Amino acid sequence: MLGPTTSPRLTKTVTKANRFAKLRRSGLNCDVARPSPLEDHDMTRATALTDRFDRALLYATHIHGGQVRKGTLIPYIAHLLAVAATVLEYNGSEDMAIAALLHDAAEVTSTPARAVAAL
Repeated sequence: MLGPTTSPRLTKTVTKANRFAKLRRSGLNCDVARPSPLEDHDMTRATALTDRFDRALLYATHIHGGQVRKGTLIPYIAHLLAVAATVLEYNGSEDMAIAALLHDAAEVTSTPARAVAAL
């Protein structure tokens, strides 16, 4: 439960910042300018997604099909989409978004990490 001095919007902002920090600790090169939460997003800087992203999304959906988040009924792919969305919200590249989609692929399948990276 939120305390009297904590707003839901502030909690959401802190959570996004924590996710970004976690991505940095995981070794992803996240040296991109973070958009200010108070400014409108500049859509001229939006990351263009190609068929590579589509193929990665289909692959992630295929290998994680039927999985749910621990202790919930939420499909696991929702987590992967949230991580990819966070990367894109902070102006990450398509390669970074694909890495976010596939960050658990080598653990779930017998596919070597190099084969996953070749996608």
